Amino acid sequence: MSESSEEATVTCSTSKGQFKMKFYRKWSPNGYDRAVELFERGFYDQSHFFRVLPGFLVQFGISYTDDKELKKFARQTIPDDPHLPELRQVRPGLISFAGSGKNSRGTQLFISYSHAKSLGTMDWETAVGEVIEGFEETIKKLNSEYKEEALQGRIHSKGKDYIEQEFPFMDFFEQCHVQRSSANDGSDGEGGEGRGHDAEAKQIGTEDTGKTKPSQIIADEKDINVIAEGESQKFNSTPGRLGTQASDTNYPLFLFLALSFGFVLVVAKKRLFGTERRKRI
Repeated sequence: MSESSEEATVTCSTSKGQFKMKFYRKWSPNGYDRAVELFERGFYDQSHFFRVLPGFLVQFGISYTDDKELKKFARQTIPDDPHLPELRQVRPGLISFAGSGKNSRGTQLFISYSHAKSLGTMDWETAVGEVIEGFEETIKKLNSEYKEEALQGRIHSKGKDYIEQEFPFMDFFEQCHVQRSSANDGSDGEGGEGRGHDAEAKQIGTEDTGKTKPSQIIADEKDINVIAEGESQKFNSTPGRLGTQASDTNYPLFLFLALSFGFVLVVAKKRLFGTERRKRI
């Protein structure tokens, strides 16, 4: 099987139902190798869909595994892949890594709900796969009542207990199964070697920083208005790209006006008091 033509079909059961994804190595070789291996080693099993924003995306990828070797592997980041021009605009069902900058892709993935113009433009957001079954029936029906309230740092530090105590109805993965195949064999995931939790790890040559940084896929706009099930919803999409909140863009102007106004008041008071003093003299 040619590595460049390799594909992987990942079938997952969740608390909301089953869905199926297909990953393409030709889209993103480094991203493909990382994502497929993580699914094969059970990294995502039992983890939660901790960020569900209707009309925008669903994000996941913080594991509760006790496997020390898997944790070490997951802390590594991978190099960005060449960004195919046809994949620079996301569409519903596309799957990308939730990176935070150059060469930052780790374990978190997101599935796009829409054609959001702010997603897919960066090299670390290039698509690695797509949902091929269960998008409407499962992915779009994931519980969105908590939106992005769950704090990634607390999920990392407190694990499943934090989610179960604070967000008891958050949906989660149950188990995933991987089938690798060649794009030329026409098997659509049914051929090739099926791999599960005992799949042999293939080490990716990236630096182990020993640190886990929360990833946050964002939009360029301060707020995104979406229509879900007939109701208008609004959610905050900040922090903005490069760590600058969209709401901060007017702060320098506000500060300048405030200081200018204060200066005018001080000058006016000095002139007024000086005039009154001369009159009394």
